[in-house]
Amino acid sequence: MKRGMLFLGIFLICLVRVQALGISPAITEIDFVPGQEYEFTFSVISESPDQIVEVKVGGDLVEYVKLSDDEVEGGGSFNLKLKLPVKAPRPGPNRISIILSEKKSEEKFIGTKIEIRGTIIVKVPYPGRYLEADFNLGDGNVDSSILVGVDLFNRGKESLYVNSKVEFYEIGGDQSVHFMPFSPNMLEAGQSKNMQKVLNTSGMKPGNYIGKLTLDYGESLVINRSFRIGYLFIKINNFTNELPRKDIQKFFIGIESQWNGQINNIYADVNISNSTKNIAFRTPSITLEPWHTGLLEGFIDTRDLNGAYDLNIVLNYMDQKTYGTGTLKIIEQDYNLGFIALIGGIAIIIVLLIIYFIWKSLRGKNSNGKRKR
Repeated sequence: MKRGMLFLGIFLICLVRVQALGISPAITEIDFVPGQEYEFTFSVISESPDQIVEVKVGGDLVEYVKLSDDEVEGGGSFNLKLKLPVKAPRPGPNRISIILSEKKSEEKFIGTKIEIRGTIIVKVPYPGRYLEADFNLGDGNVDSSILVGVDLFNRGKESLYVNSKVEFYEIGGDQSVHFMPFSPNMLEAGQSKNMQKVLNTSGMKPGNYIGKLTLDYGESLVINRSFRIGYLFIKINNFTNELPRKDIQKFFIGIESQWNGQINNIYADVNISNSTKNIAFRTPSITLEPWHTGLLEGFIDTRDLNGAYDLNIVLNYMDQKTYGTGTLKIIEQDYNLGFIALIGGIAIIIVLLIIYFIWKSLRGKNSNGKRKR
């Protein structure tokens, strides 16, 4: 029976074929122009030359779409014609989906049907004034430069005269620490504009900040972005402060980078001492990505230790050091509580068994003592 099931499983696996399927281009964007005609060529990506792929359309504006083929074999191609209506559809992005799906044959009745989609985005302008914007602002370090990017998109039907500025605040503060104006821009309907400047962080303190972008185009649009200014420092967040007196134990140090850059070869020198003993060890090194946390791991033999010890940690990285102090307690393992718990558990089981057998005996006597009528 088991052998038969094994052969059946192998047979089913052999029947299932997973084939890659793709479409190129995956995304196409166009602006809405009343009555405009477009023709697009799409390539079908397939690993199998005999794979039959069905082509359909869905989503918005499908009544204005015409396909050259509804099936493609292998890695072929097809054309799509789009004639936009004279009257504008709903404002904003209208999405036409090009749906490719694997056509199942009688030989491939087992397996998941593969389906992928491409998209044509028709950008229809909004009535009146309508401004969209992207505000890009990354993290940085003290005494460095941070790229500030502003992208403007006129999605309306009217021309826009746009004034732009960015103010920078420390989180929790109400006073601007830096002001960055941009040159005014005139955007015709459908036009876009990319602007970039550099924020010099010299004189700014490490910490968390907010960039506030204000756009004035007859109306007001405000976008906030948070960012961090780092410095070359690794915090010691926590460390092991208690270990059992038993064999070689692991000692952990939790650390966190405050630097907007990768830091390699981070390790710690640890010293444990009291009036009679002095033990030192070094942890293996690790690497931290920007702003990430990590865990250093060392080892210490606690068999000859007992009680409280002074703990000193020196964290080493990029010719810098971070210091940490504390107390490490080495405690005797208390087996009494575990032994008592074990005995208590056994006693409860024994009592339950005694109750069960008494109940069973009484039930048997009651059953035998019944009179027959």
